[in-house]
This record gives sequence, C-alpha cells and structure tokens, in this order.
Amino acid sequence: MSDELAIVRGIVATAREQVQSVRVDRQTGYGRVSTMPDLWIRDENGKEHRYQGDLF
Repeated sequence: MSDELAIVRGIVATAREQVQSVRVDRQTGYGRVSTMPDLWIRDENGKEHRYQGDLF
C-alpha cells in the first residue's frame, strides 16, 4: 500500500452513508447500524469515480 496523497478534483455527484450491517439484540430490541461513507466524484471528462471507507 502506498503512502502517497492523491488529489482528486471534480464535482461531487453523490455523497451518502452506505449501510453495511444491522444488528438487533433479540432480548432488548436495541440495534446497531454499521455504515460506510460512499462518495462519487465526476471529473472534467464526465467520468465518475467512487471512493469508499475511511479515505475521507
């Protein structure tokens, strides 16, 4: 894995939290939702690039 910093320029097409998992305790009814950031950037050529996780 590289330690280089990547600079990406463009227009944010979509930014959201993507649900990874949902856990519910059957006894208490309490739940936990695990999410991951999901970002799509459109470059100057119109191509969209997807970035996920702890990158941002």
